[in-house]
Amino acid sequence: LDSDPGKGQLNDDLLGQVTLSSVEFTGRPFDGELTLLEGGKGFTPTLRIKVQVQGSAESAAKAAADRKETAAQSNHMSAAHAQAMADSQQRFEVELKEFKDRLPLITDDVVNWHARVFQALADDDRMIRRGRFVSYSDKLFGVPCGPLAGRLFDLVTEKKGSDHQTHLSHGSAMGAMWLAFALFALCSAQILPEYASNITVYHINPVSAGVIPRNMNTGDIQGDLYFYLGQFLLPVECANVSNQTRSGFDCKNPERIDPHRVVTQVGLEIDSRLTTYSGCNLCNGKSPMSGEPCKEGTYTCDCFSEEEGGVCDPQKVGQQNITERYAPQAANSKCARALQQICGSTLSNASLCQQCVHSNFQRLANETCDHNVLDRFCPSQEFGCTSASPEWSCWYDNLPRKTGGYWYSTQTEGLCNASSPESPCGWKVQSTRSVKDSCLREKLMTSVEAQSPACFNACGPRNATSRCYIFCFFDTLLGPDARHSTSKPLAGMDLKVLEGAWLGAFLPESSGGCEEIDMKRQRIAGGSFPAMAVARVPAECRVKTGRKVLGPLLLILAASFFCFFSGEGNETTFTGGSLSSWTGSLNSLAAQDRQIASESKVAMGVVPITEARLRYDGTTKHEYLRRLKFRRECAGIQYTRTFGYVMKWDDKTGEGVVIDQEQTQKYLVIRDDITKCYHNHKTLGRAEFIEFFATDEMDEVAGLPLAKNVTGAHGGYVKGSEEFRNVMLDHGTFPKRWKDEYSTYEKKVGEWYLAKKWRCTDYKLKKTTKRVDKKR
Repeated sequence: LDSDPGKGQLNDDLLGQVTLSSVEFTGRPFDGELTLLEGGKGFTPTLRIKVQVQGSAESAAKAAADRKETAAQSNHMSAAHAQAMADSQQRFEVELKEFKDRLPLITDDVVNWHARVFQALADDDRMIRRGRFVSYSDKLFGVPCGPLAGRLFDLVTEKKGSDHQTHLSHGSAMGAMWLAFALFALCSAQILPEYASNITVYHINPVSAGVIPRNMNTGDIQGDLYFYLGQFLLPVECANVSNQTRSGFDCKNPERIDPHRVVTQVGLEIDSRLTTYSGCNLCNGKSPMSGEPCKEGTYTCDCFSEEEGGVCDPQKVGQQNITERYAPQAANSKCARALQQICGSTLSNASLCQQCVHSNFQRLANETCDHNVLDRFCPSQEFGCTSASPEWSCWYDNLPRKTGGYWYSTQTEGLCNASSPESPCGWKVQSTRSVKDSCLREKLMTSVEAQSPACFNACGPRNATSRCYIFCFFDTLLGPDARHSTSKPLAGMDLKVLEGAWLGAFLPESSGGCEEIDMKRQRIAGGSFPAMAVARVPAECRVKTGRKVLGPLLLILAASFFCFFSGEGNETTFTGGSLSSWTGSLNSLAAQDRQIASESKVAMGVVPITEARLRYDGTTKHEYLRRLKFRRECAGIQYTRTFGYVMKWDDKTGEGVVIDQEQTQKYLVIRDDITKCYHNHKTLGRAEFIEFFATDEMDEVAGLPLAKNVTGAHGGYVKGSEEFRNVMLDHGTFPKRWKDEYSTYEKKVGEWYLAKKWRCTDYKLKKTTKRVDKKR
């Protein structure tokens, strides 16, 4: 292949290169084809590669070979150096055996794999140095773990207390081995490569729900069009709401009626081994599907195991075929015959008919009757389209015939991220893009109106709630026969046009797409807050691909840290430390992780990870939730909530001056506008840090805008003035909260300034009198 001279020159003989991640053959051999990339010969050859993974017996042979190699190298070394290397190799083998004995549940293949990882990271002199450890970790694990590798290395080597000892040798197996284990545990993933698949889905929900579809239903373009187009029917469907029809659910569903809805495009990597679909909805105290109690405002999922004929695995992605489940279908001859024989006599009574179908469900299912057919057999206001049915009911039944598509259920238990490293998982977010529902709606309406301008023009100015507009919309979409029939062929516009309008909404704004929403800012402004992950894994180590070994590996980490740092050191190049010092180092590392996590790509759609004890901003959960509730209340006020400082307080007039923290504007505050104080007599302390609404209401006398709803930081209580606290102390025991009686205290008058000391006439007279007494 290469006729160029100069065989020893890299540029002449490099045909290309490819990185084979170690997770591709963790614990098992690799046998496949790889295409070389970045070659300099003008072509990309494909090579057949076979990687044989060593077993336990082969590992023993390798150890013997290492000892033999060490003995051969000793001929070129000093006796002391050769003996040190031999001792180091022997200790490595002994400690590796001890490691296996301490953790009998871990298989030899897993342990041997990580031993080889350590050897791959080591230099020729059998030592791990920081530079190699950082640069090779990315290639070895196939994910960007270099920054994490460097911090782990520093965390271990700082225990040695020597600046020049920046390496780990074979002899420190009980330290260096943990680095290999930790890197693999933190930078591996849970979806096996052979089952990984990428899909793009969409979900519609209130802005407060966020972009990650935890316990939510999503759909492909066709599947979500089926759900979304139903919103155009709400004006006629909800004119007569009845719990006996689907309107009882649709007209109360926040995903349809919330005024702050967003539509999010989500790129997912999923485990292609799908499970039974679960219906996920926002809870209003009880599950809309099962009626079971649930936490209001959160999503709850109900397994459709009876309908789908399977079991729901929450760690896998559920899938539902829209056409099979919701499009009207005629029963086959076998099913129709069984239905007539078993429940045909009850057709005149809808309630009895439904009871009959339910009690004989399994028998009918054995006769090839599916849920779609069984749901439509009995007279029902929810299902069925006849000449007497309202048009909106027939349009609903025809929508799945038009769109088809799939729905997916993604539950929290199956999310692959740093908050669930110990369990197998079935899906993870690769990218997100959110747009306003109003923008997407506008694009869909415009595309439909363009197909039948005469009909829409006859309705006058656009009014999407008018019957004229709705009839034009669905006649254009489905054809006029869809008003009263689900058996006639559908007409109407080409669905590809509508799909193009849907996709166009998610293009960049410069290309005609909708404006992308900053969901993090919108959720905080809307009163919600991002979900908090509680693991210590930094953002650059997002899960990629790997084996189901994370649970045992984290068990290894916990046991190994205890074993190593509580045992006796036997290698001068690596010394352990006390558990307390190790904990301090972990806290320091977590602080660095927070900074790195904050710089992670928002497009990954994964909430930045913080250490568990800092997940509530360093406070308690109760206090954190109280602050969030306060923020939600403040979000409904037209004025900006501002932090500031107290400059001056006049207790006689009950007024003071505050300034915002940027020191750009002063505000007048009066006593009645102090809303959070521990005393009946409300005051403000000089230089006290406060929070208030910066209004534009001007005080005519002071010539300053007013500060309203003054509280401590984050809606807490103000401390009050030091002078008033001293007054209370001068009158005996300090009173409990709101037990002070101002009328019984000595009245002090005057202004308390930040810039100069307060002096009043009475105080000066008392000092003068005392001075005269002393002279006498």
